[in-house]
Amino acid sequence: MISKKIFAASVTLALVSSILASSIFAESPAPKTGNVVCGRLIDLVGKVDGRIGERDGNLASRRGDRLADLAKRRADRDKGLENERSEADTTRTSHFKKLEERAKTDSEKAAVTVFENTINTAVAARRAAVNAAIAAYRVGIDAALATRKTQVDAAISTFKSSVNVAIAKAKNDCAGGVNGKTVRESLRASVKAARDKLKSDLTAADKVKNQAETLAQTRKTAVQKAIDDFRGTVAAATSVLKAAFGKSSATPSASGTP
Repeated sequence: MISKKIFAASVTLALVSSILASSIFAESPAPKTGNVVCGRLIDLVGKVDGRIGERDGNLASRRGDRLADLAKRRADRDKGLENERSEADTTRTSHFKKLEERAKTDSEKAAVTVFENTINTAVAARRAAVNAAIAAYRVGIDAALATRKTQVDAAISTFKSSVNVAIAKAKNDCAGGVNGKTVRESLRASVKAARDKLKSDLTAADKVKNQAETLAQTRKTAVQKAIDDFRGTVAAATSVLKAAFGKSSATPSASGTP
C-alpha cells in the first residue's frame, strides 16, 4: 500500500515518452524536406520540455503529499497507542489499590509491593520492546522508500538525458543536411529505446510493498514475543502473590495494551 501511495505518481513520468513520441510521430503528411522536419522539431522541443517540467513538478508535489499523509497516519497511531496505554495504566493502578486494601498482614503488604514492582517493570519492558519493533519497522520503510525514490529518479534522469541526446542529434542532422525522413526515423528509434529502458528500469526498481510485508512480519513477531514474555512474568508473579495471600487475588490482565 505504501509503495502505491508514495510512488504511483512516478510511473506517470513514463508517459512523457509516449507524449514525446506521439508529438513527434503524429499522423501527418510525410515531410518533403529536411527544413520541414527541423522546423517541427524546434517547435516540438519547447513543448516537450514544458510538459516534462510540469510532470516533474506534479511528481514532486504528489510525493510530498504522500509523505505528509504517511507522517500524519503514524502520528495518529502513536496518539492512539498512547491513549490506550494511559487507560491501561489507570486500570492497573485501580487493581493495585484494591490489592493494597486487601493486604492486612506485613507479609501480604510486602507481597503486594513486590507484585506491583514486578508488573510495572514488566509493563515497561513490554512497551520498550513494542516501541523498538515499531521504530525498526518505520526505519525500514523509510529506507525502502528512499531507495525506491533514488532508483526511480535515476531512471527518469536517464530517460531525459537519452531524449535530449536524441533531439540534439536530430538538430545536428538537420543542420548537416541529412534527409528529413532519415532524421525522423532515427529520432523515432532513439525515443522508443529511451521509453523501453525507462519502463524496464521502473519495473526493476525495488518494490516497497515486498519489503513492507517482510518488515511487518518482523514487527509482528517482535510484538508477540513482548506480549508472551509479559504474560509469563504476570503468571509467575500472580502465583507468588496468591501463595502470600493463601487464596485467589485479583490481578491486572496479562493481555493488556502493548
